[in-house]
Amino acid sequence: MYCLLLWQEIDQHTIKSLLKLLIISSRFPYPLEKGDKLRLYYQIRELAKWNDITLVSVSDEEASESDKEQLKPYVGAQYHFDITKGVRLWNRLSALSTGLPIQVSQLYDPAIMKAIEKITQRHHIEHVYCQLPRAAEYARRLNLPKTIDYMDAFGESMEKRALINTGFKKKLFTTEAKRMRKYESKIFIDFDHHTLISEQDKSYMEISNPDLVHVVPNGIDTEFFSFGLTESSTSDLAFIGNMGYPPNEAAAVYIHDNILPLVSSMTLTISGARPTPIVQQLASKRVTIVGWVDDIREAYRSAKVFVAPIFSGTGQQNKILESMAIGLPSITTTQVNNAIGAADGKEILIADNPQEFAKAIEKLLNDDQLYRDIQQNARTFVVEYYSWKEHVAKLNKIIQAKA
Repeated sequence: MYCLLLWQEIDQHTIKSLLKLLIISSRFPYPLEKGDKLRLYYQIRELAKWNDITLVSVSDEEASESDKEQLKPYVGAQYHFDITKGVRLWNRLSALSTGLPIQVSQLYDPAIMKAIEKITQRHHIEHVYCQLPRAAEYARRLNLPKTIDYMDAFGESMEKRALINTGFKKKLFTTEAKRMRKYESKIFIDFDHHTLISEQDKSYMEISNPDLVHVVPNGIDTEFFSFGLTESSTSDLAFIGNMGYPPNEAAAVYIHDNILPLVSSMTLTISGARPTPIVQQLASKRVTIVGWVDDIREAYRSAKVFVAPIFSGTGQQNKILESMAIGLPSITTTQVNNAIGAADGKEILIADNPQEFAKAIEKLLNDDQLYRDIQQNARTFVVEYYSWKEHVAKLNKIIQAKA
């Protein structure tokens, strides 16, 4: 029913004073091509300062040995459980009768639950940190103090996806949205502490006591995403992200269909893992589809302006923060910036329709002083407000506080 892929121990004598923390996630937190992986990876790096971490990931994606090596410096033990295709299919069908959201139901396996219970005993776990409601069926069954990171308002996210789809997909996302909102509310009482990525997502949640939810934003590794662009760009515009994620796919199509015709002489590069067939079909003399990039910084530094016309996603867009840190001026929507809080015209430019995007692009590229000001102000903003060290220190206090 599942495959136990790894268990790795470190010297227990060096960690006696640390809280024994079990982290349960619905994906292995490496490589960093998805927002939830990136968030958890950097949280683990910082949480390891105060906690003896045991990591359990339950996923339908394989984790390579090289991926697991990236976590070894920060965790005392790590386990990966692979949900087989047969179990996933059966669990999806079971969701029809249980009423669970499909994304929750497909990852639950009673055999894995028993294994996790043994893991908590073996490592004398004192607290459980669950990333995402998708993994909550495992965490909520453990008789231990626990914290859940909803990260985004997934019910709202499903609802937004329903709005941009038709036919069967629209019905599927509508049903999933209702189930996820109900599930988010239901599991609230099972956890001692609750975290979310932004105040905007907090406002979307239909939970019994939102005052008990702590906002823990993402951060940026500003040493890795150091400031500076290349002297000569290979494209005018860039859009970067997990291109298998529907809101990113929709944004790429939006740029191609609605923005590029208004800036007729400009070129666009789309970079990111898992480009869908729809994204790949956008390739032309003016549009380059790169796909996965080993060093994502090169994708940012090769362009003049970052455009992100995202209207259906939730949470914080790491791509915007990374772009700002590097000094690539960014143009995005009001909805995206609401979760970031940058100042329009100072640290970022806001646009909510094709005409506004085209105007903002031309404004940046025709005003050298504005361009340089946006670059510097954006970098300063990210350094000041998006520190992993500070945000995870807050998370650690939440985890270690008594309910």
